[in-house]
This record gives sequence, structure tokens and C-alpha cells, in this order.
Amino acid sequence: MKYKAILLDLDGTVSSYATSAMPQIPSLKVVSSLQLASQHMHVGLATSRPIVKIKTILKFLKLKGYSILHNGAQIINSDTTETVWKKPISPSISRKLYRISQNHKF
Repeated sequence: MKYKAILLDLDGTVSSYATSAMPQIPSLKVVSSLQLASQHMHVGLATSRPIVKIKTILKFLKLKGYSILHNGAQIINSDTTETVWKKPISPSISRKLYRISQNHKF
């Protein structure tokens, strides 16, 4: 097998794009495809969302192994939702970024 893992975005890929706080549950076609793929390689999610926003989908998909959350700032065990690595932005950097953003119009 050429590939060893596939990491999928959540919104618009695994589930329909959700403008709400919670992503939609994936279709049965998506679930069965991911279960089939997981027999041959690691399947995980890569999303900007935090764990509280995707726990239901993780349980629904029954993924094993790792998923990447918070735009890469956290890696979790998809099966247990336990954090295995994280690197959040420090409060001092967050304050600095906030001050910088006040000087710009977005």
C-alpha cells in the first residue's frame, strides 16, 4: 500500500459544511467509506475545531488513532479523545496579537 494515512478536513469534506457551532453528522455513505479505508490505513480528522465541537462525530465515525485539532495545536487519540500532544499559544502572545490587531481594520 502506497499510503499509510489519510487525514480529512471536517467541514465540507467528512460532513456538510456547517456555519453553525456544531458540524453535521456525516452521511452513511461517508461513514462506510471511512470504515473501509480504515481497514487499510490510518484515517483521522484534521480540523480547526476543538474537541468539544467534534466529540459526537468522532464517536459516530469510530475512528482509531490520531486526529489533529485546533489548526494543528492539538493531537488527540480519536478513540478515547485523550490529548497526546498540544502546543497552544501562550497568553502573553495572545495579548500581543490582540494589541497588534487593534491597529488594523479587518
